[in-house]
This record gives sequence, C-alpha cells and structure tokens, in this order.
Amino acid sequence: SRFKLDKNFHNHEFEKLYTEWLLKSLDKTIASRVLVVNSVDSVVGLTTLMENDNNACIGLVSVDDNYSGMGIATDLIHHVDNIAYENKYATIKVVTQQQNSRAFRLYERCGFLVDDITNIYHFWQ
Repeated sequence: SRFKLDKNFHNHEFEKLYTEWLLKSLDKTIASRVLVVNSVDSVVGLTTLMENDNNACIGLVSVDDNYSGMGIATDLIHHVDNIAYENKYATIKVVTQQQNSRAFRLYERCGFLVDDITNIYHFWQ
C-alpha cells in the first residue's frame, strides 16, 4: 500500500485508514459487496467490490498472512469475475501500485492488463 510505504504515516495510522475503508465498505457507503473467506473461527480473506452501471471495481483485497500462498486471493478474484459475468458487466477494474509486487502479480495471474499508469504523490507540510 502506498500509505504503508509513506514514512510520514506514524503509529500505524495507515491501518486506521484501511479500517475506516473496510467499515465504510461493510455499511455499503463505498462498496456494494464485501466477499469474505472464513476459516473455522475467523475471517482469513476478503475483497471489496464496487458495482455501478455496467462495471465492477475491486477495492481492497486482503488475506491473513497465515493463509498466504493458499490461493485465497485468486479465489476471491475469480468470484468477482463470476459476479461480473452473471451481471453482464463490461469491465472489472482494480487499482494497485507497481511497488506492491504481490498484488501486481496476483492481478496479472488473474488476467488483468495495465490500462493506465498514474503517479500519486503525498505532499506533506
């Protein structure tokens, strides 16, 4: 995450930002669905999905470190693909940073193509 990489965020402030993002996704303020993968007693993976008009956009994708490498993120992306197909969406988009190599490789493996490269900078005063 560009927020985690930004040295001006202290005391895990970036985690608070993602917590707020998730809460607003769960109450459907910024996402229409939150897809969850559970183990016996906890959530081990999730993705948020925004749907509008004829398109879908993946927001967050997260997998518990203890379950990394088990295909959970790939399964979540494939589930989003199924939702898009069932709803006849024209596109599925996702935004990530090239520096986030794990996410970038995940999306490439799932068939996503780079559509646009935008440099985003945080200016601090």
